[in-house]
Amino acid sequence: MNWLMIIGIIAVLIAITFPSIIIIPTVNYGLVLRFSRRTGRVLKEGLRFIIPFIEKVQLFEYKQERTPIDETFLAHDQFEVRVKGSILWQPDRRLLKTFIQRSEDSIRGGMGETVQSILGIVAGQKGGSDFIREREAIDLLINAVLRLETPPHINKAPGEWLAYYNDNRDGVREALEVKTNGKKKKNMEDEPLKSEREISDIERLFGIEIHRFALADVSFGEATTKALEQKKQNEARADAAQSKLRLIDEYIYKGVTPQQAIVASEVSLGESEKRKSSHIDISGIDIPAIIKVLKGKE
Repeated sequence: MNWLMIIGIIAVLIAITFPSIIIIPTVNYGLVLRFSRRTGRVLKEGLRFIIPFIEKVQLFEYKQERTPIDETFLAHDQFEVRVKGSILWQPDRRLLKTFIQRSEDSIRGGMGETVQSILGIVAGQKGGSDFIREREAIDLLINAVLRLETPPHINKAPGEWLAYYNDNRDGVREALEVKTNGKKKKNMEDEPLKSEREISDIERLFGIEIHRFALADVSFGEATTKALEQKKQNEARADAAQSKLRLIDEYIYKGVTPQQAIVASEVSLGESEKRKSSHIDISGIDIPAIIKVLKGKE
């Protein structure tokens, strides 16, 4: 009977204790919920304990996320400029208590606003065409702001930022590589060794680790592209009109009537098909003969 009681007691203890034991798998973390509400307690990988029947654990992966960036703003010359790319990031194990308080929408929106703000400042210093040519410097600037604890351009005037990244591209790449690989190094100003796990302002704000900003394209915005295309078409039409007027003047100078000169210039410029919808009657005009005569007068 005593053995039965002991076994019963052990069974009860197991029944009570077992639900309190939870194993957090590798590359995961757990958020403790109490009555379905987040407690702010974070469980890392391994064997962990919770209050049975009262607390539950919601598991999340340390998976890498990709946030698309597509920002449009005005350059100094009021041309619309567009920057497209993506940010690769994931929760930072050191900052999980901060991360769980942020929604993914707020994280994505915050990163987009940061990129838009920094590029809006820079673009305002340059014309659209000049800005578009600075693709590599733009890529380094955004990565430095998103990933480095102290972006190296911090003490420079906004108008000097892109020039700085052009002149110091190797040093900036090295700093970003160090951040990725987690090694110690001297920074670009030869200051003492920095921490191997530095955290940028935006990473600290959202509790994330940003692996990279991948720049896809820097170009004129849709409205500017349409305006420039229209400008090219207008210039082409103006050039064609000038060429036609010069031909007409030449033909009139050589002795044909204005109407004959107009028709002959259109034939010369390959516009004779337009005459099919024209209101000018050319049925009595022998165009090939006129052109032949005009060429004979040259």
